[in-house]
Amino acid sequence: MIRVGELRILIRLCSCGVQILVVMVLLMRIIHVFPALAGLTVTIILVPITTVVSRRLRKVRAALIKCTDDRVKLVTEVITGRPHTHLALSELLRVVYLICKLTPKGAFSALFLL
Repeated sequence: MIRVGELRILIRLCSCGVQILVVMVLLMRIIHVFPALAGLTVTIILVPITTVVSRRLRKVRAALIKCTDDRVKLVTEVITGRPHTHLALSELLRVVYLICKLTPKGAFSALFLL
């Protein structure tokens, strides 16, 4: 038995093909066959490239979110004075240096103005 969500996806997939076909016919009537086919070719080539780029950006974004979480946790420890981790002083200074390096200058200076 098909669920409602699966039916919506199936309808969208079918309608995408029909939409592309209608748009191609209209483009061929307006700008003729070869320019319309060139546009379709470029579109077909760009879809896999966009997919690859978006996957790589998703991985980079996940790594950045992890770094941001670590930075926020460390800044919270420094501000509150209650360490949640047992860092040696040299390790703490290294992490504070990395925070200074990774945080935008305006945001970091605003933190000390508070």
